[in-house]
Amino acid sequence: MKGEERELRESQMARSREYLPADNLDIPPWSELIGNPRNKANLLRYFSDYVCDHSQELIPDGTTVILGGSFEDKGKAVAVRQDAQTSLHSISCEEHEEADTRLIAHLSYCANSLGFKRAVVSCTDTDVIMLCMYHFCFLPVDEVWIQKGDTYLPLHSVVMTLSEMYGKTPRDLVETLLALYVISGCDTCSSPYNKGKRISASVALSLFRSIPNIAHFGLGADISVSESVFTEARTFFTLLYGKNDQFDTMDMLRQHVFASGRPDLRYLPPTEDAFRLHIKRCLYQLALYQRARESDLSLPPPTDYVRVIVNGRLVPMMMTKPANLQTLKLLHASAKRQSV
Repeated sequence: MKGEERELRESQMARSREYLPADNLDIPPWSELIGNPRNKANLLRYFSDYVCDHSQELIPDGTTVILGGSFEDKGKAVAVRQDAQTSLHSISCEEHEEADTRLIAHLSYCANSLGFKRAVVSCTDTDVIMLCMYHFCFLPVDEVWIQKGDTYLPLHSVVMTLSEMYGKTPRDLVETLLALYVISGCDTCSSPYNKGKRISASVALSLFRSIPNIAHFGLGADISVSESVFTEARTFFTLLYGKNDQFDTMDMLRQHVFASGRPDLRYLPPTEDAFRLHIKRCLYQLALYQRARESDLSLPPPTDYVRVIVNGRLVPMMMTKPANLQTLKLLHASAKRQSV
């Protein structure tokens, strides 16, 4: 679902050299190495193969290293010990496109199959932090930590503190936060202009138990989008744009925000048409995130959720109604007069 981003990366490949790591390769400048996305995959593949081939030298006695998603075979996952290697077919994760979700499946395996109660995730990506907060409440672990350098953030304490502060169960908390986090923008879904995660989180925390259909979307086998989901999402967007009134459509909210004195068209909410397409794309991503601890995601194709294949790339469908250029010109002219 990151087809557009990968297309941009591939356009950068032509301007940077590709390296094939080997034992006798001189280490190139890091900026030059990382400038070509293929080098990242090549480096991970070299690292994984090297660990497997030199496990007796690298891995301490009593330690197990689990590798997956970094081999030439996309579905290969292995548990490597000092004296043995075991294939892990249960976490092949062939349907996982990103390491963000695959690491949750690895956490699930370590907790459910190996019995570990504490996890440390070395990553500061916001999507990963939200995923760890969410799945902490569904895994048999006591602690989940995020590591950045020498700093460790106890996500389990964050979840428990927020749930006590707002008088909600941990699951109610993380279900609501993850759902509205995705709707307000994540790695694969766009975000409203100038609406950062701070204000989005604040609005989300005010909507506990007010958006049950969104919060629980994707937890069952049926992930069809009902009208109640759009209604709840519209409430979130209305509050996100600082309005407390109820609006039947996003077009009405858009008109209201424009009449309130926003001359820059970028600050306007989306149209009802664009909003509905956005919500469908977001809910598909939400269902994927909720299933991240499973190797088999068991989801319909993303083309069922307003993404289309163009020139071999999966891209979002931004609108189904043609843009009214004359209306846009009038709005732009009106905005200029208002700003004078």
